[in-house]
Amino acid sequence: MRHRSSRGSLLLLLICLVPLVALVFVFAVKCVAVVIAHERHVAAAQAAALTAAKDLSRIVIDDPYFGYISLADQPPIGNGTLAEDGEPLPVTGINTIIGTARLDYIIANAIGDDDLISEARMEAHQARRAAIRLSHALAKSLNQGNNQYTDLDGKKISPYKDAFETYKQNLKTDAYLSKATIDEFTLELGWLSKAATTQTPMPKPEQYASLPNGIKYSATYPGFVNLPVGNEDFYFAGLATRPALVDEHNFQLFDSQHPSTIVRVSSNVSVSLPTNDDVNLCADSCAMPFATADKQPGCCFVLSFCDGVPQRLRSLHDLFSDQSMERSQVSPLTASGGDYPDDTQAALRPAAGRTTLNRMFARGFLHWLRTAHTRPRVDSAISVINAPLKVVPNPYTGRVRPIVYWIDENGEMLVSAPAENPFSQQTVFQNQDSLLAYDSVNLDSKFWTVSLRDLVSRLGNQEGGKHAGQPLAPSKNWSSISGGLPITERSPAAPSANAAAANATTLPRVRNFYQEGRLAFEFQLMAPRAISAQLNSTH
Repeated sequence: MRHRSSRGSLLLLLICLVPLVALVFVFAVKCVAVVIAHERHVAAAQAAALTAAKDLSRIVIDDPYFGYISLADQPPIGNGTLAEDGEPLPVTGINTIIGTARLDYIIANAIGDDDLISEARMEAHQARRAAIRLSHALAKSLNQGNNQYTDLDGKKISPYKDAFETYKQNLKTDAYLSKATIDEFTLELGWLSKAATTQTPMPKPEQYASLPNGIKYSATYPGFVNLPVGNEDFYFAGLATRPALVDEHNFQLFDSQHPSTIVRVSSNVSVSLPTNDDVNLCADSCAMPFATADKQPGCCFVLSFCDGVPQRLRSLHDLFSDQSMERSQVSPLTASGGDYPDDTQAALRPAAGRTTLNRMFARGFLHWLRTAHTRPRVDSAISVINAPLKVVPNPYTGRVRPIVYWIDENGEMLVSAPAENPFSQQTVFQNQDSLLAYDSVNLDSKFWTVSLRDLVSRLGNQEGGKHAGQPLAPSKNWSSISGGLPITERSPAAPSANAAAANATTLPRVRNFYQEGRLAFEFQLMAPRAISAQLNSTH
């Protein structure tokens, strides 16, 4: 009887456990089905985020100060980025703009000239304004139905439409998700609360990087972190080498203060699973756009003392600090109606107000430095600026050769003295600045006349004239007529591949942006007259 009772108890226990095991099995099946559906739904949202991020990197807007800008630097090949002269314009990446402004502000502070620092500070303000303006445009582009933005070829870009299409196509790969009802699909722009990657190089060498405590020196800047220089704030936008997923838990919505590049996809679907259960699936996925390397070379700065060098000007730095230049009041001129004097309707018209000669020199120098973007090495720039002017007389004419400054691909500031001035044609491009001030500087008991051309003072189609602030190549290749008399020797480890390519190939374009040797800024000190003679002539 006892044995029979034990068997009955076991049977009763099994009868009770079978339904429980069945329930657990069914629950497990449902959980697995939900997990699988959720993972596939998340994958669809991630694919959509990557698509939207890729589109954001292609959007190009026309900025009134910097011209065409985007998240990524793009070459001058687009049919939608033409200047008035019919030539394509480069697209400058926003981090390149920010990095250039920060680097130039560091160099300006190292030189110590108040006018140069003031001009660099204004450039920093414009960079921050452009970054927020671009972020506003990117945020608008993520709205459903928005198709007002284009790429460099003028083709419409609709991030919402492309991301939604990617999302639906990925849902179709699952038999049950393909029948799901999409309840929500939204795109938002923001930034990350943690540091992100960028492709923008830090200043070289490290001691000039001016990094705050807690930020380690590396090859590239961190994104979404304030990197102030003095009282000026600099935030870089997070950008990867290709569209990349990022942690959605660090996402912060665009606040009109931080440059924002991160796109967040929020999606919600209702789906019937194979277990005949209706579930609601939600997903938030974030992606970072990409940036390409900046490859545009800088332009040239020409310093000319054709009638001799004043004794007070022993270095380039002396031009920033000379008191006579600081006191000299001049009236800038701007070419209007075309290129002066090449176009028949062109004229040089006085700009509003007067300024000092030192301010105009500082502004032109900064605009030239700006053409090299983030490439210049600070130590090389400071060394050349403080070095004595090594003047090379022309043995045939007795006049002094022009001094040409440029930045090579390794960031070295180099100097050469070509036998002839390759920029002797005195064209001032439309909407660009110039100056001709007779007897405006008192140096060595003489009055000197100053001539100045700033051919990159204004950029873009809105303000830069028919060439949009992009100078043309010279009629002569100055590197080929230098007569083998470079003042600053190039490092043996830094051959000029760009220069070699430029000499070997002539492109059909009138304006070759990737050719070295284009003039950005020219400053000439000439025609000295004795002060006594000048005074006698006025009586």
